[in-house]
Amino acid sequence: MPQQGQMVLLICATATMLTMGVKDYMISSIDRIIIYPTHYFSLINRKSHIGEYNPRLKTLGLSAEHFRAGFESLNDNLNLGLHEFAHALSFNALTKQNREAQTFTNGLKKIQELYLDAQFLTQLNSTAYFSEYGMENIHEFCAVAVENYVETPLTFQKEFPGLYRIIGQMLNFDFQQPFSKIKNSA
Repeated sequence: MPQQGQMVLLICATATMLTMGVKDYMISSIDRIIIYPTHYFSLINRKSHIGEYNPRLKTLGLSAEHFRAGFESLNDNLNLGLHEFAHALSFNALTKQNREAQTFTNGLKKIQELYLDAQFLTQLNSTAYFSEYGMENIHEFCAVAVENYVETPLTFQKEFPGLYRIIGQMLNFDFQQPFSKIKNSA
């Protein structure tokens, strides 16, 4: 289990990873982050969790054990921190009135269109690239897609080039070529 300072550093690094490509990097949809040692029971929805984002309370809850595990394997597409911060970024974009937020929101709309497209769903169902959890709903799909985008960008671009391009535009950052920003077409 990482020390408190190490957890704070990893959490900050995770947020930074997802906002490296944008000028407005503040995630105002988060006021507090609660770190639990492991699984925890949420009094809000009466379920056991390893992580959750609550937009109403602007709170991110994370299991330290599972958060850390997300960084132990860098190519399994399972990263709790990336996943939960992706949820927060989605809500963050809805609260801001700038070009980057508009680009992110437009990307969410494009992803929703793909997610509702029968041909795209057939492609999703024919591969094991996206976790089953990503198929729960559009919000989970977006968060899982961000995990995949960061952890296995080469595979993602090969398997789902259109979706890869959309997420790249949303984040304005390419994890394959980290020193060349993606040109937003918003």
